Amino acid sequence: MIYSVEDHIKELLFRHDCVIIPNFGGLVSNPVSSKINTVSGTIFPPSKLIVFNKNLSINDGLLINHISKKEKISVDDSKNIVFDFSKKITNSLMSERSMRLNNIGLFTLGSEDNIIFHQDIANNFDLNSFGFESFQIQKKTKTKKIIDINQSSKTKKISYKAAAVLIPLILLSLTNILLDTSSSNINIQKSDLNFFKKSKVPKLDVAKNKIEKEIEKIETIATPKTKNYHVIAGAFIQKSNAEKLNNSLIELKFNSEILMSENGYHRVSYNSFESKENAIIELEKLKRINKSAWILTN
Repeated sequence: MIYSVEDHIKELLFRHDCVIIPNFGGLVSNPVSSKINTVSGTIFPPSKLIVFNKNLSINDGLLINHISKKEKISVDDSKNIVFDFSKKITNSLMSERSMRLNNIGLFTLGSEDNIIFHQDIANNFDLNSFGFESFQIQKKTKTKKIIDINQSSKTKKISYKAAAVLIPLILLSLTNILLDTSSSNINIQKSDLNFFKKSKVPKLDVAKNKIEKEIEKIETIATPKTKNYHVIAGAFIQKSNAEKLNNSLIELKFNSEILMSENGYHRVSYNSFESKENAIIELEKLKRINKSAWILTN
């Protein structure tokens, strides 16, 4: 075959709402509208949510006929390939308790031998959103207009002083125009007004400290991803017992820690993870040495 069975399943998921793997189960897609994360400012395009239904295991011919046509092989050969693939998934789940379909998702076997599917969120199976990726809105930088109070007050001082000097000069000029100063016969009484006497300038309350020009920058701080999924090794009422197990796991190179619960139990974890998928993979490995291990979600 030129392409793997996973490649053919992935291609069909783009164009069909249900792709059945005969003798195993069906992958059913449900449309999801675009959404925005108001905390991070990230916008996600429309997508498809893929879920697994083990009851849809009867061969509907879609996958087999698609492979036959694409690979240019007979329907019988295609049928054998698909059924062998189905057996491979089942056997892998029974032995390893997990099976990954590249670019589609991860199958795991639960504690009650129920099949759990975790979609690979890196792929968007909605053709209407093909080529679109999530993106983050950049917040606008706000700037403040800063007025230099000292500079403003200085300007006002200069204005008052100029007015105190110019107004008497203007009045004096008008007086000279009205009076014929060349005539010696006219007695001009001296005015008691002293136009050049130092005039009082009203005092202004000026701030002592100069307000510096500044720009308020809003920095988008990347919120660190929190590890919300914890693989729990055990839970104890007595803190001393929890500390003993925690120290033992640390010596075995686990990133162990003690997590308190509301009911007073001290839960000891093997490791903590950002994604549920990684926590499940770790749990399936640890089930071989501790069947009572389980996942705690914040």
